Amino acid sequence: MAKRYVLDEIEELEAAIRVVAREADPKTPSREVAVTMYESEPGLIDQFVATWVIDKLATLIRRHRSRPEPDLQLRLGLKKLPRRIVRGAERVKLLDLKLPEVRRVRADVWKRGAPELRDLDRALAIHAKHARERRKITLGQALEIEASKRKL
Repeated sequence: MAKRYVLDEIEELEAAIRVVAREADPKTPSREVAVTMYESEPGLIDQFVATWVIDKLATLIRRHRSRPEPDLQLRLGLKKLPRRIVRGAERVKLLDLKLPEVRRVRADVWKRGAPELRDLDRALAIHAKHARERRKITLGQALEIEASKRKL
């Protein structure tokens, strides 16, 4: 019953959007039309606000999580580390890899003669140093520890 009610409300909102889009002056910016619609139909729109805000926040959080941490890499003087690498049929973040995987990546980079080899060697040395204490540490975790030790 509640699901049907929500579907009815969504259909009503979509119908209102179609009417507003059709009747609004094409020269009026969409944002201005949206503000006018929001002010004229608050009861209809308010029930969707929480859902939209949560969806937008989830998108922003997902975007933030997917960004590499250039500040960390730059603080350690590592400018040319790749963000992601291909492992099998998938792309994975370099910072999420454990030491043996980073060593395999380094071997592939060496075969290609890629310019990031020097920075990758420096990152690998940091990773190896911290992996002695914690075997399953990721490259990102090792770089974080190193940056905090250096107070960068």
